[in-house]
Amino acid sequence: MAIVMTKLDSLIKKRNYLIKKQIVILLICIIVGILTPNIIKYRLELQNGNFRSLVSSYSDPSQWDIIRSFYGISISVVFWWIITHNISLKIRIINNGIKGEKSTIKTLEQLSNEYYIYNDIVINTRKGKSQIDHVVIGPNGVFVVETKNHNGEIFGAEEDSKWVQHKTGRNGGTYNSFFYNPAKQVKTHVYRLKIGIMDELKLNPWIQPIVVFTNDDVELNIDSKITAVLKENDLIKYIKRFTNRDSKLSKRNIAQIVNSINKIIT
Repeated sequence: MAIVMTKLDSLIKKRNYLIKKQIVILLICIIVGILTPNIIKYRLELQNGNFRSLVSSYSDPSQWDIIRSFYGISISVVFWWIITHNISLKIRIINNGIKGEKSTIKTLEQLSNEYYIYNDIVINTRKGKSQIDHVVIGPNGVFVVETKNHNGEIFGAEEDSKWVQHKTGRNGGTYNSFFYNPAKQVKTHVYRLKIGIMDELKLNPWIQPIVVFTNDDVELNIDSKITAVLKENDLIKYIKRFTNRDSKLSKRNIAQIVNSINKIIT
């Protein structure tokens, strides 16, 4: 079994932060919904000089006070749903990503104990920061894996700015959506990781970029020469069989690379 150096943390922390943000906004909206109609009522009574009615309302709320509060809360909840809709979409996307990354972690752990695995890490180099889904270091090289959980048919080429996802909807209709080319994304991660390792070790290892799709209901139509674009069930076979004249690493090299990555993780 592969040696797991880090677990899935940053995505979960990001999701939990967004959930807490939603809850805080909801509480604020409810408080505002309760207070606003009653504040308006009390101000009007003060303006009209109805001090006795005002004192009575505070000490013994009427049925209309309760109804006003109920409507205020209802309106505030609708308002909360509108203003946090984008947050809900982000949480849904993150949950989808977590599901895909967990699946990839489970697959990568099947590698032998010659391999070291980093999951969901952020590295900081002189060329910038990168949040990397997975890094694998073993005797036949270093691999950076970008995980995607899309379904449907995926079309694109390595140098395209965006790839196309062709899907069939629940009602049988088909549609296309576009997403940022993950091959470009993973090559940026490879570049920054290489810079980080070179700055620490003065070693220039070959780092192989991989994009893996974890959804069972996906069909890949990708033209890619450098970046490997795979289904999840092909991932282990690809890593084990990978050979490159610059990719072979001694046990000492592996230990040095692991140590250098530990230093650039934030």
